[in-house]
Amino acid sequence: MILLIKYALLFVKLYIWKNYYFNTEKGVHALCKMLSSTGIISIKFGQYLYSRNDVVEERFRYILEPLLSHCRVHALQTSIDTVSNETITIEPTILGSGTIAQVHACRLTDQETVERLVIKIVHPEIKSLSKEIRVAKFFVRMFQIKIIDWDSFFQHIEVQTNMNTEAQNIEIFQKIFRDQPRILIPKVYR
Repeated sequence: MILLIKYALLFVKLYIWKNYYFNTEKGVHALCKMLSSTGIISIKFGQYLYSRNDVVEERFRYILEPLLSHCRVHALQTSIDTVSNETITIEPTILGSGTIAQVHACRLTDQETVERLVIKIVHPEIKSLSKEIRVAKFFVRMFQIKIIDWDSFFQHIEVQTNMNTEAQNIEIFQKIFRDQPRILIPKVYR
């Protein structure tokens, strides 16, 4: 219910004060604050807006930068519980965190030699992402806010949250750059 209310408020404000939120410095600050506290889809929307000079004036884009780099992290124990594999030891240091997942160093210990790896673990909230997408789509249709191509945006979100797609892309890059010794692309374990 809280998610529904947050998105309702976001879209009502976008509908009523669209020019304010995209064309004034104070408005973009308010938009950034609103997007960062609404949900995953709203944060991804803010990240998308950062790349769109036709929606947010370039001179105000710096205001949206926190949505690109200040992503929340989940607890180490959540990462350990998610993996629950005796052959993988997750190190406590978080190497990076994004809207969808975070990365830890880890060790693969099921062999005679210990192999050092990184592991990308999806944030637990991503499980409810399809619900959040449905809520956001509902309000997009209700208010008919034509800021961006929403269908493409939501399709992009679904691709971004699919770790199998990410693994396939890494494997494609491995093939493309296999003869380039200066380019290191990680091995994918599934």
